[in-house]
Amino acid sequence: MKRPSLYMLLFTILLLSLRQPVQAQQASFEVTVNRAVVDFPRTVTFRLNASTDGEIAEVTLIYGTNARTCQQGAAHHKMDFTPAPQVSLTWEWDLERSGALPPGAEVWWEWALRDEDGNTWRTPRQTMVVNDPAYTWQTRFRGQITVQWVAGGSAFGDAMLDIASRSLDRLVNEMGIAPISPILITIYPDVEGVRNALIHSAEWTGGVAFPAYNSIIVGFGPQETDWAQEVLPHELGHLVVDTLVFNCKGISLPTWLSEGLAVYAEGDLSEADTERLQTALENDDLPPLTALATGFSPYAEEAARSYAHSGAVVAYLVETYGPGKLNAFLRYIQTGHKTDEALQAIYGLDTYELDRAWRTSWGYADQLPEREETPPATTATPVPTLALWNPLDATATPAPKATASPEVSSTPTGTPQGTATPSEGAPTPESGSPPKGSPIPRLLVGATLLLVILLVILVFRFKRS
Repeated sequence: MKRPSLYMLLFTILLLSLRQPVQAQQASFEVTVNRAVVDFPRTVTFRLNASTDGEIAEVTLIYGTNARTCQQGAAHHKMDFTPAPQVSLTWEWDLERSGALPPGAEVWWEWALRDEDGNTWRTPRQTMVVNDPAYTWQTRFRGQITVQWVAGGSAFGDAMLDIASRSLDRLVNEMGIAPISPILITIYPDVEGVRNALIHSAEWTGGVAFPAYNSIIVGFGPQETDWAQEVLPHELGHLVVDTLVFNCKGISLPTWLSEGLAVYAEGDLSEADTERLQTALENDDLPPLTALATGFSPYAEEAARSYAHSGAVVAYLVETYGPGKLNAFLRYIQTGHKTDEALQAIYGLDTYELDRAWRTSWGYADQLPEREETPPATTATPVPTLALWNPLDATATPAPKATASPEVSSTPTGTPQGTATPSEGAPTPESGSPPKGSPIPRLLVGATLLLVILLVILVFRFKRS
């Protein structure tokens, strides 16, 4: 009768050895504050209040955006604090250093925590959409385009949506280029709103496309619809084209091609631009296309001539060879080929030969100077690429494109709005290998203990026998 009692005692010891560690594992972290607040456009502030039964030894903020990049879109920031049972932590993401986030950009974040015993936890991923709270926005959408604006009422918003939709149809039908994801167009009531949203921008900036975020911001009021019919198609052209040719091989478009595609997206060449080109050709005063690879002149008239030249060359490609070849040409660049390689592969000519063919179509054959092996140096374009540094991917994010604006002297209006705070959630265990003190290694300890007990029983019975 003693032997069953011995077995029962040993079995009870085994259950206790397995039960107690599991109960200890359930003593986990508690998160009471977990939020991000945007002070548009300068900072994003992350806040965390957390506690545990022991001491929190390490906390890491993991954050990122929905930007299109070539590298892993996540940044890790290890918080500096003294280990304690309860922590209250704050960290500020300085957008003045890393570059502005446009309206429509998404910011996500998580917190990874570790206690003194090595147990690790991670809060659920949270996401918030960036917008400018200085204005009360009205919204319309159609197909892949959403427009948000401030002044002018629904009639103005509908008119802007019509312009954007027609421009997108032109890109698709006449250029063979279609967007791959929804586009947000934010229309500030004046150019001052655009400049404030960009943090660092030239005084002439009136519109910017952010291909990495499928976002465009422009600034004009209800009385400036004529300019809207130029800038909206132009920025849509930049955004859709830059998205299409995005690659991780360091290949980008020369200025003449990038701006030429955007100019063509605006519609037919204006009478002023046609006359400007005709005069330059007649005077044999039109620089070769190869000289427009790295930028346009800072002088207004020369820059305007370069825009017209670039747009006319793109128009020649589309009208002579069709939109299908233009699409194939851009996709060939996207695979990692330089512009001249793509031109040769799709059209059978390079930049110099393309320029000569276009001049011939305008009646000026053999006017182009002899081929130059190295294009002459040019000064910065008045519509530069604003290479805003991204801490999540310093080299492989499509850069925003800025567009010059007319002189406008209106003042931003609107009602300030509160900053949206994402919903808070309870922490969940971090995936991956089990942390120290997890149930799996404890089960191994219990199994080992069981084997030892069985060996003791066998030895005891052997001696009895």
